[in-house]
Amino acid sequence: MSRLTFNGLKGTVVEQSPHGNFVVVKLSRRVVICGTFSNQFCWEESRDADSGFESFITYVGLKANVLGFGNELRDFYAWLGNHGGYFNHRSEKLRKAQRVKSYKFECKVRGLSPETIPSLLGYNFTNI
Repeated sequence: MSRLTFNGLKGTVVEQSPHGNFVVVKLSRRVVICGTFSNQFCWEESRDADSGFESFITYVGLKANVLGFGNELRDFYAWLGNHGGYFNHRSEKLRKAQRVKSYKFECKVRGLSPETIPSLLGYNFTNI
């Protein structure tokens, strides 16, 4: 598998679209990003010089799908609120994991800047 650097973080490319417009990069067991070089999907602009991405979406793995289960989900939502992350649609809030294979659930998060991702990787959510 090839490697890619995103905001100084070394990641593993786990998927690339057939047309080469987006790349899925695993940054940790819990955090995966999907970056685009041309932003033909009109995602929120958030450029990263290291990777060359014009924009990206972050996927975060979670163990629980309900509030109160070890406070993991509540702590994650609080972290997002403090770092500008948001969900585009109600259905994106929490779903069965598709990109973050090592977790049962994941959140598809928009609005984070490349500079917030190291903080996300280092954040110790309850009940990891």
